[in-house]
Amino acid sequence: MATVAQIQSIAAMTEAEVAALAYLEAAGGDAHCALSYAIEDLLRAEHDITALQASVSHGYVRAVRVDDQLVEASAE
Repeated sequence: MATVAQIQSIAAMTEAEVAALAYLEAAGGDAHCALSYAIEDLLRAEHDITALQASVSHGYVRAVRVDDQLVEASAE
């Protein structure tokens, strides 16, 4: 269990420092391995974001007003 002093020191850390500490703990104290984990996660996140961006439609739907309601126009 963490002491009050440890909790306070973690609360004072930046988000980057907390992430670095988490990676270091996950790697069992091995800084090289922690850096490898962080880079692997970053590359995976970039890949996921790229895939999500590719799935976003940049098209539009043509619509017309019928009785004050928008209705999708038929494809021409």
